[in-house]
Amino acid sequence: MVFENIEDQIKIFSQEINYKTDIEKITSKNKTTIHLANDYIIDGYGIEYFKEKKIVTSKNKVTLTDNFKNIVTSTSFKYLINKKLFEGINIIIVDKDMNNYFIERSMVNLNNNKILGKDIEINFAKNSFDNTDNDPRLRGSSITLDENETIIKNGIFTVCKKNDSCPPWSIKSSEIKHDKLKKTINYKDAWLQFYDTPVFYFPKFFHPDPTVKRQSGFLMPGIKSSQSNGSSVKVPYYKVLSENRDLTITPRFYFNN
Repeated sequence: MVFENIEDQIKIFSQEINYKTDIEKITSKNKTTIHLANDYIIDGYGIEYFKEKKIVTSKNKVTLTDNFKNIVTSTSFKYLINKKLFEGINIIIVDKDMNNYFIERSMVNLNNNKILGKDIEINFAKNSFDNTDNDPRLRGSSITLDENETIIKNGIFTVCKKNDSCPPWSIKSSEIKHDKLKKTINYKDAWLQFYDTPVFYFPKFFHPDPTVKRQSGFLMPGIKSSQSNGSSVKVPYYKVLSENRDLTITPRFYFNN
């Protein structure tokens, strides 16, 4: 069966659709697919559509797919038709690059294809930084995500394995911005941390994103400890000089202890 409301830009497909005309409520308990504005598609069960209130909602798990091939899964949702806002709880987003986003509460604006959320954790694809043994991930208090950029507030980034087999370093920043057009990741008020201890402060710096194969910028820091020299940290910088020449500068800093 198909139910369509052209004014609300909504079309519902399901084996069984119930329509209560007295309260203007459409329900579907079976598997349901809903086509929304701007080529968004919702798949799920137990969906309710209130025509007069212009709200589509469900307390069951649903999947929202956008026209950029991002897949958004939510344990429950509410869609405000007039504002074209999709509000969800316990959101999981898998983007076209197979990065996984976990967001406690999130809102998708179908007008500008922008995602807003709080309490965010991103697990990047394991091959993102050319080392499948690492677990690149990023946590933050909030996220703003669209086709051109991603902004994380109060973010902490690391590639160390979750079992701590590599030295647990991280970069803590008040704002981390991924510019998808320039293919750079920019940090503001950043601290390089080892074992959760701040070591170096950078007011601003950037490095290429994982899609870039060759560009000037900081490389992955490293830490070393020996009985003769003590503990030290290296922060290498890679500089492209020409098409066939480059230079890597690797200063190493030693601690008193």
